[in-house]
Amino acid sequence: MIDPVALVQAELRAHQNVQTGPDGMPGETSTAIKACGTDGADPTNCPVLTPYYRDLTGNGKDELIIGIEYPEQQMSVRVYTADAEGRLNRIMATTDTVISVELAGRDVIVRVPSGNAGYEVNTTWSWDSTQRSMLPTREQIVRVPGQGSGSGSASGSASGPVASPGPAGVSR
Repeated sequence: MIDPVALVQAELRAHQNVQTGPDGMPGETSTAIKACGTDGADPTNCPVLTPYYRDLTGNGKDELIIGIEYPEQQMSVRVYTADAEGRLNRIMATTDTVISVELAGRDVIVRVPSGNAGYEVNTTWSWDSTQRSMLPTREQIVRVPGQGSGSGSASGSASGPVASPGPAGVSR
Protein backbone atom coordinates (compact mmCIF):
# COMPACT_ATOMS: atom_id res chain seq x y z
CA MET A 1 0.00 0.00 0.00
CA ILE A 2 1.09 3.53 -0.72
CA ASP A 3 1.15 6.11 2.08
CA PRO A 4 -0.95 8.96 0.62
CA VAL A 5 0.59 11.54 2.97
CA ALA A 6 4.13 10.52 1.95
CA LEU A 7 3.09 10.75 -1.72
CA VAL A 8 1.68 14.28 -1.32
CA GLN A 9 4.74 15.31 0.72
CA ALA A 10 6.98 14.05 -2.13
CA GLU A 11 4.95 16.11 -4.62
CA LEU A 12 5.43 19.17 -2.40
CA ARG A 13 9.21 18.62 -2.43
CA ALA A 14 9.16 18.22 -6.22
CA HIS A 15 7.12 21.39 -6.75
CA GLN A 16 8.31 23.72 -4.00
CA ASN A 17 6.67 27.13 -3.80
CA VAL A 18 4.10 26.33 -6.52
CA GLN A 19 0.73 27.60 -5.33
CA THR A 20 -1.49 27.33 -8.43
CA GLY A 21 -2.17 24.86 -11.21
CA PRO A 22 -2.25 21.06 -10.98
CA ASP A 23 1.04 20.98 -9.04
CA GLY A 24 0.20 23.93 -6.81
CA MET A 25 -0.93 24.03 -3.24
CA PRO A 26 -1.78 26.97 -0.96
CA GLY A 27 0.96 27.80 1.55
CA GLU A 28 -1.07 26.97 4.65
CA THR A 29 -2.03 23.58 3.18
CA SER A 30 1.62 22.85 2.32
CA THR A 31 2.65 23.70 5.88
CA ALA A 32 -0.07 21.45 7.33
CA ILE A 33 0.90 18.54 5.04
CA LYS A 34 4.57 18.85 5.94
CA ALA A 35 3.56 18.47 9.61
CA CYS A 36 1.41 15.37 8.97
CA GLY A 37 2.80 12.31 10.68
CA THR A 38 5.45 14.18 12.68
CA ASP A 39 5.76 13.67 16.42
CA GLY A 40 3.17 15.66 18.29
CA ALA A 41 1.12 16.47 15.16
CA ASP A 42 -2.64 16.05 15.52
CA PRO A 43 -3.67 13.59 12.77
CA THR A 44 -7.09 15.24 12.52
CA ASN A 45 -5.35 18.41 11.26
CA CYS A 46 -3.82 16.64 8.25
CA PRO A 47 -5.57 17.90 5.08
CA VAL A 48 -4.87 14.65 3.17
CA LEU A 49 -8.09 12.65 3.37
CA THR A 50 -8.46 8.88 3.55
CA PRO A 51 -7.59 7.47 0.10
CA TYR A 52 -9.86 5.36 -2.06
CA TYR A 53 -8.89 2.67 -4.52
CA ARG A 54 -10.78 1.81 -7.71
CA ASP A 55 -9.86 0.48 -11.14
CA LEU A 56 -10.59 3.57 -13.22
CA THR A 57 -8.45 2.65 -16.25
CA GLY A 58 -9.88 -0.82 -16.86
CA ASN A 59 -6.49 -2.54 -16.52
CA GLY A 60 -7.58 -4.67 -13.56
CA LYS A 61 -5.48 -2.71 -11.05
CA ASP A 62 -6.79 -0.12 -8.62
CA GLU A 63 -5.85 3.53 -9.02
CA LEU A 64 -5.23 5.69 -5.95
CA ILE A 65 -7.71 8.55 -5.39
CA ILE A 66 -6.72 11.27 -2.91
CA GLY A 67 -8.60 14.32 -1.67
CA ILE A 68 -6.67 17.25 -0.15
CA GLU A 69 -8.58 19.90 1.78
CA TYR A 70 -7.67 23.50 0.95
CA PRO A 71 -8.75 26.73 2.63
CA GLU A 72 -12.12 28.30 1.85
CA GLN A 73 -13.96 25.01 1.29
CA GLN A 74 -11.73 24.08 -1.65
CA MET A 75 -10.53 20.53 -2.31
CA SER A 76 -7.95 19.09 -4.68
CA VAL A 77 -8.84 15.68 -6.11
CA ARG A 78 -5.90 13.71 -7.50
CA VAL A 79 -5.77 10.27 -9.10
CA TYR A 80 -2.63 8.17 -9.58
CA THR A 81 -1.92 4.99 -11.49
CA ALA A 82 1.15 2.76 -11.39
CA ASP A 83 3.15 1.99 -14.54
CA ALA A 84 4.67 -1.41 -15.33
CA GLU A 85 7.69 -0.61 -13.12
CA GLY A 86 5.46 0.39 -10.19
CA ARG A 87 6.10 4.15 -10.49
CA LEU A 88 3.10 6.35 -9.77
CA ASN A 89 1.84 8.74 -12.41
CA ARG A 90 -0.80 11.35 -11.69
CA ILE A 91 -3.62 11.00 -14.22
CA MET A 92 -6.05 13.56 -12.79
CA ALA A 93 -5.86 16.75 -10.76
CA THR A 94 -8.64 19.23 -10.21
CA THR A 95 -9.38 21.78 -7.50
CA ASP A 96 -12.77 23.26 -6.78
CA THR A 97 -15.32 24.05 -4.07
CA VAL A 98 -16.40 20.45 -3.68
CA ILE A 99 -19.71 19.23 -2.29
CA SER A 100 -18.66 15.61 -2.77
CA VAL A 101 -16.62 13.24 -4.87
CA GLU A 102 -18.36 10.06 -5.93
CA LEU A 103 -17.13 6.94 -7.67
CA ALA A 104 -19.50 5.37 -10.19
CA GLY A 105 -18.08 2.38 -12.02
CA ARG A 106 -14.86 3.65 -13.62
CA ASP A 107 -15.85 7.33 -13.38
CA VAL A 108 -15.10 10.03 -10.81
CA ILE A 109 -17.97 12.48 -10.34
CA VAL A 110 -17.14 15.82 -8.73
CA ARG A 111 -20.15 17.75 -7.42
CA VAL A 112 -19.69 21.51 -6.96
CA PRO A 113 -22.06 24.38 -6.19
CA SER A 114 -23.43 26.28 -9.17
CA GLY A 115 -23.41 30.04 -9.39
CA ASN A 116 -27.21 29.82 -9.38
CA ALA A 117 -29.04 29.12 -6.11
CA GLY A 118 -30.68 25.71 -6.01
CA TYR A 119 -28.36 24.12 -8.57
CA GLU A 120 -25.07 22.25 -8.63
CA VAL A 121 -22.65 21.22 -11.35
CA ASN A 122 -21.68 17.57 -11.66
CA THR A 123 -18.56 16.86 -13.69
CA THR A 124 -17.81 13.28 -14.68
CA TRP A 125 -14.15 12.40 -15.21
CA SER A 126 -13.39 9.27 -17.26
CA TRP A 127 -10.25 7.46 -18.39
CA ASP A 128 -9.09 8.32 -21.92
CA SER A 129 -6.61 5.68 -23.10
CA THR A 130 -5.38 7.88 -25.97
CA GLN A 131 -4.49 10.78 -23.65
CA ARG A 132 -3.56 8.36 -20.84
CA SER A 133 -5.37 10.54 -18.31
CA MET A 134 -8.73 11.16 -16.71
CA LEU A 135 -10.62 13.80 -18.68
CA PRO A 136 -13.89 15.62 -17.96
CA THR A 137 -16.34 13.81 -20.23
CA ARG A 138 -19.71 15.06 -19.02
CA GLU A 139 -20.96 18.11 -17.18
CA GLN A 140 -24.48 18.49 -15.84
CA ILE A 141 -26.23 21.36 -14.12
CA VAL A 142 -28.84 19.83 -11.85
CA ARG A 143 -31.46 21.21 -9.51
CA VAL A 144 -30.86 20.38 -5.86
CA PRO A 145 -34.06 18.91 -4.42
CA GLY A 146 -35.76 21.18 -1.90
CA GLN A 147 -33.73 24.27 -2.87
CA GLY A 148 -34.30 27.12 -5.28
CA SER A 149 -37.57 28.23 -6.80
CA GLY A 150 -40.11 26.27 -8.76
CA SER A 151 -40.69 22.56 -8.79
CA GLY A 152 -38.19 20.27 -10.30
CA SER A 153 -36.06 17.35 -9.47
CA ALA A 154 -32.49 16.27 -9.87
CA SER A 155 -33.47 13.55 -12.29
CA GLY A 156 -30.55 12.41 -14.36
CA SER A 157 -28.08 13.50 -11.71
CA ALA A 158 -25.44 11.35 -10.09
CA SER A 159 -26.43 9.59 -6.92
CA GLY A 160 -27.16 11.90 -3.98
CA PRO A 161 -24.59 13.15 -1.53
CA VAL A 162 -22.62 10.60 0.41
CA ALA A 163 -23.41 11.03 4.10
CA SER A 164 -19.92 10.06 5.23
CA PRO A 165 -16.69 8.92 3.64
CA GLY A 166 -16.99 5.35 2.47
CA PRO A 167 -16.32 3.17 -0.53
CA ALA A 168 -18.62 5.29 -2.72
CA GLY A 169 -16.79 8.59 -2.36
CA VAL A 170 -15.59 11.48 -0.29
CA SER A 171 -17.99 14.00 1.18
CA ARG A 172 -17.58 17.11 3.27
